[in-house]
Amino acid sequence: MAAPRRALAALAFLLAAGPALAEDAAPAAPTPYTNPEVGFSMEGPAGWRLESGAVAPPQWQSMAVFTEPGPGGAQIVVSVRKATATQLGRLRKEVSDFYAKDPSYRVNAITDLPVGGRRPLAGVLVDAVQTRPAEGTPGAGAAATANWRVQSAYFLGGEFEYRVEATVRATLAAKCQAAFDRAIESVTYKVRGGAMTPRGETSFRDDTAGFACVYPVGYGVRLPDREAHLVEFRPAGDGPVIDVRRADSTKDLDEEAQAVVDWWKGDEVGGEATLGRLEIAGRAAASVTAKGRVEGKDRVVLIGLVKRGGDLFRLEVTADEGQDAGAKAAFDAFAKKFVLLNP
Repeated sequence: MAAPRRALAALAFLLAAGPALAEDAAPAAPTPYTNPEVGFSMEGPAGWRLESGAVAPPQWQSMAVFTEPGPGGAQIVVSVRKATATQLGRLRKEVSDFYAKDPSYRVNAITDLPVGGRRPLAGVLVDAVQTRPAEGTPGAGAAATANWRVQSAYFLGGEFEYRVEATVRATLAAKCQAAFDRAIESVTYKVRGGAMTPRGETSFRDDTAGFACVYPVGYGVRLPDREAHLVEFRPAGDGPVIDVRRADSTKDLDEEAQAVVDWWKGDEVGGEATLGRLEIAGRAAASVTAKGRVEGKDRVVLIGLVKRGGDLFRLEVTADEGQDAGAKAAFDAFAKKFVLLNP
């Protein structure tokens, strides 16, 4: 956690909260922004002017701008788009490619932003300096330039993706530390799905892979870098972990299920596994209940396999030995709310 915290601290110097307060004065209230249409909210620096407008993704579109009063020119621009990257690895590559292709930027660091607070999905933070044409220098010629410090935080959000970009003249960056620190920490959003989500539950949707699901309240969401491992839902403390994977498959369902059983019973694990039947997303599916020692721990794992053409989806609930009942309850609830979007 130290590296992400340092990354967030590095963000902080960007945006100022205004004049320093007397020691005995209460801090000024932040400038709030909420957009329920895309499930996003944050608190801008106190005293900054806020301008907001309608949102119509799919491309990056500004939905709110916080501007520092006075001549400093510091801004926070909040943008949104329909989910395009969907996975952390893809988002990181897209962001890296963008800044690498623009010679006006000198990138200091690109750092992953962890799940935390009320942000259920990870993101990427860019710390850079951009060289721009200087303003307000008549007769200086085309060669006159100025350096701007740029901090761009990109967040995965399920159905939507968000960008919070803060900019300030490099010479004024130091005074902006506390304000942007508070602003970035205040970012919250909800992972949004379709109308399938009942009150009190939380949904996840991946239009690229073509599925949606409901996961337990209080769980965090992680998007692994491995393409076949689509998403992981993990509780804050002890409890079953839920994974969704997808692979290309030319075998029938029975062959795929038997291959899973053979792996658990084979030399690599030497555990036990039994086959069963169930229904997932309105389709006939196979289930495997397995026990064995994996990564140094005795585990109980419940697996559901369902096919859509050449796609094989694998729903997996993993818990420590002795948590069989909790694992089964989590698996049953998850499998019932799993939906294939492109049948």
